[in-house]
Amino acid sequence: CTEADLELFTRLGTLQFDRDTQAYALNGVARHVAEENLAPDEAHAARLRHAAHFASRATQIDQLQQAADNKPGDAIALEALDRFERDLPHFTTALEFMARHPDPERTLVDFIGALAHHASIRLEPAAYMQWLQTRLTAARTIGDRQAECETLGLLGQACADANNLREAVAQYDAAVTAAREIGDRLAEGRNLGNMGLACHRMGETARAHANYEAVIQIMRELGDRGREGLAYLTLAQVYADTGDHRKALEYAEQQLAIAREMNDLRGQIVGLGSVGQAHLELGAPAQAVTSFEQQLQLSRVVRDLPAEAAALTNLGRAQREAGMHQQAISTF
Repeated sequence: CTEADLELFTRLGTLQFDRDTQAYALNGVARHVAEENLAPDEAHAARLRHAAHFASRATQIDQLQQAADNKPGDAIALEALDRFERDLPHFTTALEFMARHPDPERTLVDFIGALAHHASIRLEPAAYMQWLQTRLTAARTIGDRQAECETLGLLGQACADANNLREAVAQYDAAVTAAREIGDRLAEGRNLGNMGLACHRMGETARAHANYEAVIQIMRELGDRGREGLAYLTLAQVYADTGDHRKALEYAEQQLAIAREMNDLRGQIVGLGSVGQAHLELGAPAQAVTSFEQQLQLSRVVRDLPAEAAALTNLGRAQREAGMHQQAISTF
């Protein structure tokens, strides 16, 4: 239909225009007449067109979200979320149709992939996992191992968020296997790391350590210093949680060295906090004071008020432990 046709049908009452979703829809009577008079193949073709249209809308939302990720800003992210919420009833209808008639598996895989980020935020966990299972089945049907690997990782994260840690580990393990089979070392490392976190939460410390050591090795091979540093930081936290503060200090210092090498000020802020905490736990408050003073200085440089508040709290505690009571009172 042309714009003029849409306006005419709206005036006649055949169509309704929803200002919230910015979409036209047949009114109740017109919809009933259409459903009664369309031949089965015509109805199927109409639903396919509807699915294809909203698959295109999903791609636009995904592109908006990628723009928000690359250039952080509330306006772009909120626009992407707003579009997702406006179109969610149509997305749900289209996906239900395609799941029953999975002729275009490629469309189904791309459709859910484009919506995964917002679906994880806005859908109920059971509904989100059903979307992911639908995508996994479609990916396996068309032999898309990359999408299969990605979806297994998303299922692992969804299970971890629901505190179903044993199932999360199983999904991450399957994702690692798929990543190795297709030679995707980055995906292998990412899923090994996520599996390590789940193992840590279950109390399987040795397995968590082994996973993160493997992640560090992979990131070294890839030359990805940022992710290597993140793995060191996570491993430092794992050791701190289990009371091995000397090991925690060793790994935190390695992360801090990488952050300094990369001139990553925010990475340095986090690393200095971890190093300072380890010194405190090891009974070296004077060294902790030095770390937290540097953390405070960098927090002010980047104008990160929450980080500055945390650094002040850390510094005050360290000053108190070091017997610097007047300085601690001033800091608090």
